[in-house]
Amino acid sequence: MPLSGIEKGGRAVVERFNLPEALTRRLQILGLTLKTEVEVVGRKGRGVDILKWRGARFALGAPITQSIFVRRKP
Repeated sequence: MPLSGIEKGGRAVVERFNLPEALTRRLQILGLTLKTEVEVVGRKGRGVDILKWRGARFALGAPITQSIFVRRKP
């Protein structure tokens, strides 16, 4: 499922990216790699998700979160 489908407060593990290589590399430099656990901290208007991984918070737009595929964590 896409990361954008995880509800606020939910956690998931990254399984794959469906993004341009340059953007995937940029996210990997920021610590978002395969098997990384991500928490959806909040949502802002117009499709911006506030995410937390590896102890830091990031804001990503809907086109990006719709292209990161994850497995929901129980």
